[in-house]
Amino acid sequence: MLYTRWVEFMLKITFFTFGTLIVAIFMFVMAVLLLRIQKRAVSTNFLAATYLLIGCHALAFVMASVLVHPLGAYHRWMVLLVVPSLICMTQFFFYYPNPRSTVLARRLFSVQIFLWVLFCGFYIYRTAGVSPVFDPAEQSWVFRVPDANKALGILLLIYVLVLMVAGVWRASRREPGAVHAWMFLGLFLLLVLPPVVANGMSRAGIISRSTFLSIYIFFMVPGAFSLLVLYINTTSDRTRFIGRIVAVCLGSFLLLFYWAALIQLPLLERSYDQVNIQKTFQAIHAGIEPEGFSLERVGSGDGNGKPDIAGENPAQRDSANYKEVLGLSEQELKSSRLEADNFRFLRMDATGSPAYFGYLFTDKTSGVQFQASFPYSSYRDFMNDAIGRYVVVLLLAIAVILVGFRFFFKGALWNPLQSLLSGIRKVNEGDLSIRIPFRVYDEIGFLTETFNQMVSSIQEARSQLARHAETLEAEVDRRTHELKKMLEQQQGDYYLTSLLLKPFGRANFRNDSVGIEFFTRQKKEFTFKNQSYEIGGDLSMADRVSIDGRPFTAFVNADAMGKSIQGAGGAIVLGSVFGAILQRGQTQETAQIYNTPERWLRAAYKELSRVFEMFNGNMLITAILGLVDETSGTVYLVNADHPFPAVLRKNRASFLRMRDVQGRLGMPPDQGHKFIVHTFKLQAGDAMFLGSDGKDDLELEPATEGIRSINEDDKVFLRQIEKHRGDLQSIYHGLREVGSITDDLSLVKIEFYPVHINGRSPSKPEVSVQTI
Repeated sequence: MLYTRWVEFMLKITFFTFGTLIVAIFMFVMAVLLLRIQKRAVSTNFLAATYLLIGCHALAFVMASVLVHPLGAYHRWMVLLVVPSLICMTQFFFYYPNPRSTVLARRLFSVQIFLWVLFCGFYIYRTAGVSPVFDPAEQSWVFRVPDANKALGILLLIYVLVLMVAGVWRASRREPGAVHAWMFLGLFLLLVLPPVVANGMSRAGIISRSTFLSIYIFFMVPGAFSLLVLYINTTSDRTRFIGRIVAVCLGSFLLLFYWAALIQLPLLERSYDQVNIQKTFQAIHAGIEPEGFSLERVGSGDGNGKPDIAGENPAQRDSANYKEVLGLSEQELKSSRLEADNFRFLRMDATGSPAYFGYLFTDKTSGVQFQASFPYSSYRDFMNDAIGRYVVVLLLAIAVILVGFRFFFKGALWNPLQSLLSGIRKVNEGDLSIRIPFRVYDEIGFLTETFNQMVSSIQEARSQLARHAETLEAEVDRRTHELKKMLEQQQGDYYLTSLLLKPFGRANFRNDSVGIEFFTRQKKEFTFKNQSYEIGGDLSMADRVSIDGRPFTAFVNADAMGKSIQGAGGAIVLGSVFGAILQRGQTQETAQIYNTPERWLRAAYKELSRVFEMFNGNMLITAILGLVDETSGTVYLVNADHPFPAVLRKNRASFLRMRDVQGRLGMPPDQGHKFIVHTFKLQAGDAMFLGSDGKDDLELEPATEGIRSINEDDKVFLRQIEKHRGDLQSIYHGLREVGSITDDLSLVKIEFYPVHINGRSPSKPEVSVQTI
C-alpha cells in the first residue's frame, strides 16, 4: 500500500515524458526490426546499435521527467549512452555499402570507446557527491555540475566532427552507393547535430533546458524516420516485406501524432492557468476553497510584474485562514476588484523541492497585490491526467500497428505473396501441376492469375516437347546419317585436294653447296579412311636452276589467302606455275635469256603475279622468292609482303629488315614502284630462316568473353631459333609452348657449305639492295 502511494505521488507524466517516450519507443522498435534480419550486414548491426542507444538516451529523459524525486537526477548517467551512438554512426560508414579500411575502423572504435569509458568515470565521480536540485524549466531533478556538463558537450561535438569526417571520406569515394552515403551523412547530422548544438547552448545559458528538450524531440523523430525510409530503400539485406510496411506505418503515425500533440501543449498550460485563476475568483467570491489553496497580500504593485513577497511560505500556512492573513473582512474581500496579472512563478520549500505555483492579482481600487498559491503537485496531477490520455492513445495505437497491422497485412499481402512464392519454388523443383488460388482480384490477384497462365503454358510446351522427343531419336539418326555422308564427301574432297598439293611439297633439298630444310603444318587436319591428313595454303619449294651457265638454287616460301580448301587451291596454282618456272630455268635457252639472278627473279615474280591477277583480288599470295648462288653463297631475295627472313650467325638470330617490299602476288602492278632485289651473303655456319605469319600469330591464353590475346612480339621467333639452334622441329614445339598456333605454319631453313673460306666473316648480317 505504501509502495503504491509512493508511486502515485512520485511518478507524474509531463509533455516532455510524452515526447521522449515517442522517441524511445520508435528507436527500440527500429532496433528490433533491424536485429531480426537474418544474415545482416555489419553496417546493419551498427545502425541497429545506433537506434538502440538513442532509445536508451531518450528513455533517460523519460525517467527524469516522470520521476518527481531527487533520484530522477541520476538519469544523467544514462544520458552518457548518446556518445556510443555517435561511435556506431561513425563505424557505419566504414561498412556501408561494403567494408572498407576495416583495420582503421577497429582501431578508431577502440580509441573512441576507451575515451568514452574514461569520461564516464570522470562524470560519475563528479556527480556522485553532488546533491540533486530541481530545474523549474526542465521540470526535473538535475546535477549542477557545469564543468562536467560542458565537458560532455565538447566531447559530443568532437565525436560529431569525427562522424562528419568519416561520412565525407566514404561518400567522396567513386564507388557504387556513394550518393546514398551522402544521404545517410545528411540524415545522421539531422538526427544528432541540432540536439548536440542545442545542448551546448543550454549549458552555456543561451537557451533553457526545456527549449533543448523541445529541439531534441522535434529533430529525433523526423531524423530517425527518414533514416528508416532511406535504409529500407537502399539496403541489400533480406528484410521482411511485412516488417517494412509496419515500420513505415509506425514512423508515420508517431511523427504526425507528436506534431499534433505539440500543437496542444500551449493549450494545456493555458488551460491549467485559467483553471487556477477561476478557482481563485471562486474562493474569493463564492467561498469555495480548493485543497491546498492560500491567498495573501504580498505588497503594493510595483508595475514590473514581479512579486514582492516576504514572510514565510504560504504553502506552510493553513489555507482556511487566508482571510485572517489578508487582514480583510469577508465582505471587503468579496468587494475587492481583483484582476489577474497573468504571471505564474514556482516557489521551493526549505529542502529545495518544488512547493507551489503562485499567481499575482492586483486590486485595481487600492493597488494592492495578492498572491494565490496552488500546490506543485496539483500541476503535476493536472498534466498527468491530460497527457496521460495521449499516452494511452499512443500505446494503443502502437499496439494496433505492431499487432493489428500484421494481421491485416498478413491476410491482404503476406499470405498471397507467400502462396505465390511457394508456387514459384514448386515450379523450380519441376512441379508444373501447381495452381495458386486467389480470392481478391487486386494487383497480387492479377499477378497470381498471370503466374497460373504462365505455368499452364510451360506445361503445354513441355508436353509438346515430350511428344517431339518420342520421334527425336529417329530424326537424329536420319540427320546424323546425312551429316556423316556429307562429311565423308567433304573429307574425300579434302583428300583429293591434298593429293594435288602433295607433289609440290617435296622433301628437303641438298647439294654440295646448299642445303634447304622444309617444315609445314597446315591448320586444317582431317581423317579419310582412318588416315590423318592436313590441308592448307602454305607452300615451300626449291630446286636447282642455271643462270648464264652458273648453278643457283631457287626457292619460295608462300602463304595463300584463305583457310583449308581455299588456301589449298591458291597453293596448287602457285606450285604449278612456280614448278613450270623451275623446269624452264633448267634449260639452256632460259639461262641465256635471263642471264642475271635479278632478271630471273623479276620474270618469275611477274609471271606468278599475272596468273593470280586473273582472280580479281579473290586470291592473293604473300611470298619470298629467292636464289642462292652455289658458288659464292650470295642470296637474292624478292619479298612480296611476306614476314622478314631471319639469320642465325654465331648463335645469335636477327631479322633481315627489308626497306622496300613488293605487293602481294595477284595485286595489280604499281607502275611507279621500282622492282627491288635484296642480296645477302651467307657465311660458313650461317643459316637463313623463312616462315609464314603462322609463326607469329600465337594465341597466348584462352579467349575470355570472346576476346583473344594474340602475340605481338615478333622476336619470339628469334628466341626460339637461338634456343633450339635452328632445328625446325624443335622451333615448332617451342612456339607451341609459347601459345596456340592459329594459322597455317611453314618454315624454311637455308644453309651454305662453301668449299673454301677466305678471310673473316662479318659478325652481323648485312643486306644490300639492287634495283632493276
